[in-house]
Amino acid sequence: MAGDYVVHRTDYTVHQSGTPAAPDALRALPQAPAVLSGREEAVGELLKVLAPDGSRVAVVSGLAGVGKSALALTVAQQAMEKGWFEGGILFVELRGYAPNGTLGGSQAVSLLLGELGIRDEDIPPTPEGRLALYRSELATRAAEGRRVLIVADDAGEIGQVRDLVPAGDSHRLLVTSRDSLISPDFQARLVPLTELSAAAAAELVSGMLLRIRPDDPRPSREPDALAEITGHCGRLPLALTVAGALLASDPGLPLASLSHQLADAQHRLEALTYDDGRAMPTGVRAAFELSYARLPADQARLFRLLSVNPGPDCHITFVAVLYGESGAQAVALATEEHRMRGLLARLGGTGLIAEHPTGSGRWRMHDLVRLYAAELARRHAEEDGWHEAAERLILMYQVMLLGSDGLLQGRTGEEWSAHIPDAATALQWLDEERDNLIALVPFTASLGRPADVDGFSAHLQAYLHRRRLFQEAAELSRLSLAEAERSGDAGARDRALQNLALTFSKAGNTEEAAAFQERVPAPHPGETPRARAGRLLNLASFELGSGRADQAAAAAEESVRLFRDLGDRLSEGKAWSNLGTILQEQERSEEAVAAQERADAILSEAGDPHTAATVRRNLGRALSAAGRHEEAITAHEQAVAMFVELVEVHEVGMAFSGLAEALDRAGRARAAVEAHGKAVQCFRHTGDRQHEAYALVMHGLALAGRRDFEGAAPVHERACTLYEDLGDHSGAGWARMCLASALSQCGRADAARAALLRSASAYAEAGDEAKARLAALMLEGIRDRPNRRHARRAGRLLRRRGRRPTGPEEP
Repeated sequence: MAGDYVVHRTDYTVHQSGTPAAPDALRALPQAPAVLSGREEAVGELLKVLAPDGSRVAVVSGLAGVGKSALALTVAQQAMEKGWFEGGILFVELRGYAPNGTLGGSQAVSLLLGELGIRDEDIPPTPEGRLALYRSELATRAAEGRRVLIVADDAGEIGQVRDLVPAGDSHRLLVTSRDSLISPDFQARLVPLTELSAAAAAELVSGMLLRIRPDDPRPSREPDALAEITGHCGRLPLALTVAGALLASDPGLPLASLSHQLADAQHRLEALTYDDGRAMPTGVRAAFELSYARLPADQARLFRLLSVNPGPDCHITFVAVLYGESGAQAVALATEEHRMRGLLARLGGTGLIAEHPTGSGRWRMHDLVRLYAAELARRHAEEDGWHEAAERLILMYQVMLLGSDGLLQGRTGEEWSAHIPDAATALQWLDEERDNLIALVPFTASLGRPADVDGFSAHLQAYLHRRRLFQEAAELSRLSLAEAERSGDAGARDRALQNLALTFSKAGNTEEAAAFQERVPAPHPGETPRARAGRLLNLASFELGSGRADQAAAAAEESVRLFRDLGDRLSEGKAWSNLGTILQEQERSEEAVAAQERADAILSEAGDPHTAATVRRNLGRALSAAGRHEEAITAHEQAVAMFVELVEVHEVGMAFSGLAEALDRAGRARAAVEAHGKAVQCFRHTGDRQHEAYALVMHGLALAGRRDFEGAAPVHERACTLYEDLGDHSGAGWARMCLASALSQCGRADAARAALLRSASAYAEAGDEAKARLAALMLEGIRDRPNRRHARRAGRLLRRRGRRPTGPEEP
């Protein structure tokens, strides 16, 4: 019985039989890693848990290979060094996922009794007796003030650790597990672990190589390739360690070569295996297989089907669509998400998937786990209904995208109005699903569905343009063009070419735009009026962006007429606004105002707040150009308020930019300075460096207009840096010229001359000899006192030398 046993200590206390007790093993903790990269926050959190005032039980959970054991051993070592566990640290490896047998809870208790110094012949024969003795030993140490830490590594289920929980508040149990281990009778502090940061991942690989060979030149010689390797490894410590071992075993292997091997997604898991020919190979796939093998059938099928979704995560609505068995059931499941949440949560408890952010309904897999799930999905495609699931997913996304795109452009989406009732909701949904929708284009191409490639690409263009994601818009249109040419779909080919021309025109790349526009076929007799009107609307924008205002005006006027005849008020309003912008470029100011007022009247009733706000801003610019400054200020202020309500920060910046220029023209210099500053803040927030640079120059000029030259100079300096970083020589020349003017007024003649020399050089690099001569004229004015009158004249020209970084302002 438990009462027949005495406490055995390392001083060999004598047992009742007269034989000495076994020595304890309270310092038998396995070696912690030499360096634990990127886990400072997790170490701090876990130390708080193990502290005297912390929690009794903690579970470090996460995906296989994420570094749970390394973290637990490191923290246990630090806790021991702090003197928190005078009674020692016990360690037991539970092998919770081992295919050849795990360690049961009673077996774990027996092993821990041995570590506590109990001889085999003194261990009770029954599980109840062993548990009683285990608790008695811990209670005795607690009474003596000797705290003990029990580290239970790699638990596969709660049954393995439930009996290990120490009584009272003295001792601590630290568990590592791929599962979250939550139940009513086991409530532990959960410390989830995810992949490393990019910097920490690079540090792990490079540190491993340099510890083995301190003179290894590869990490410092190939930093880009190192970053690529960590990206291919998904920043998962196990994968990174395998990659490090592969590199360390072959010191002549360039990092770029390994990166090239890992770039092949189909063979990446195979490549991330280290086999020295002597021991069991170490690899990522093998680690995942142990977790997958334990899944019940329903979770296993869900795990495989989640890989059908081509994007980085999957909302629970689309999970339900994937898991359904027919299109009708998919719609029903989409409205009954609670049926899926329990299954997802159970699968998430294994560490193979995770909801991110928590409570968002969006479930994601680690990149390497996705590759593994996709392998399984191909193997089980017929029994899982893979192709039917893909069909349901594509159909669901098609319907939702069609409705969202329609609402975004002012049309109603009747079928899905319950899900997407208005344009604001549509925009939010598109933001959330952006990566999935973009990924669907190459996914449908891989399935041999060119019509779907065309549809997804075409209906994403308006959204991507609004978010200024021109690179993504161009990539999708290029893929659509390739598929259309392969399948011989002339209509899809024409749409892709027009979209490419429009995308590059809006991005300010007129040469690329022209190249694609030239490939657009001339109108044909079978073209519908709507198709012709849309083509002309795009053509007008392209022609204006290319500097051909007369051709742009003709195209815009024709599109206005066609849309009016079609009764499409929304598109007619857009066409009127396009025409107004073109008329303004032709310096037909009053006609431009009339066209924008016509557009404003139409679009204020069209139910498209974004387009209405854009037209209000265009109206403000037209009024300003016509000299109607107070009316322009009012229009711009209204546009600012409208975009603020829509939470479209970039557009708020554009509206503030227009407002600032209107205020400046009205002679309200102080308000203009403030508005320019707000425009700069908006562009900086959205990461639009081209517009930020332009707004900085205008802000500096506004400050100079108030004779605050000391304030203007550093603003122009920042603009110079941005333009140079962007490789925009013309912009850099303009910014340097403005900087020189401010520096000259500050009495810093040498610095001004240096800025003008760089301005002339930048303009020469851009091939603009006229502006290079202007910079030389200003330089002479600074050098030669009598020519200051010419320098002042040049300075007055500065405001007219800059051009907005993109093409026309379009609704």
